[in-house]
Amino acid sequence: SSNNIKKQLDIIETIHNNDSMQLKSLADLFLERISRPNYKSNCVDGLIYNKLLNSKNQEIIRFTTDLCPEGIVPLRSAKHMNYKDLQVLLTQQDLQEADQLTQQKLIQLAGVNAQNRNWLYFTDIKKIPAQDLQTIDKLWHTHSKGKFGLFIQRQIWLSVGKDWGKFWQKIGWEVDHI
Repeated sequence: SSNNIKKQLDIIETIHNNDSMQLKSLADLFLERISRPNYKSNCVDGLIYNKLLNSKNQEIIRFTTDLCPEGIVPLRSAKHMNYKDLQVLLTQQDLQEADQLTQQKLIQLAGVNAQNRNWLYFTDIKKIPAQDLQTIDKLWHTHSKGKFGLFIQRQIWLSVGKDWGKFWQKIGWEVDHI
């Protein structure tokens, strides 16, 4: 449930990046979680992964990179797009750079000439393979504590009655110009 996930995220947030005992316990939990049959990462795993990878403990960092050399989200692409750079930015919580890179990748996937325009129309989205949209969404959702991603934006869009003004305001992309 979303309450349970929120509680887990809150507990993980309290772990300090320089507390070796807490990090070791978190690493053990992480190993247990990703070793489960039919494992699929979620935002809790993303926060654990980010915390371990961004810790100040070299042993924990090595453990994490050895355990998950490709990260925790499968980087699948029907058009052979490389998502490693996006994953790194999201893991480092550089959300602004990750947003710009996501836009560039979506434009490239849609086959839009970036010299002519640097945005997408709704009709362009249909040209992007579902597998790539799913990968991008999973990366954002996993590494943002479940706050960002295409599915989340769709939920917000529907919750505001498909009103662009309310949508922009809700996601903070537009400041009220009075």
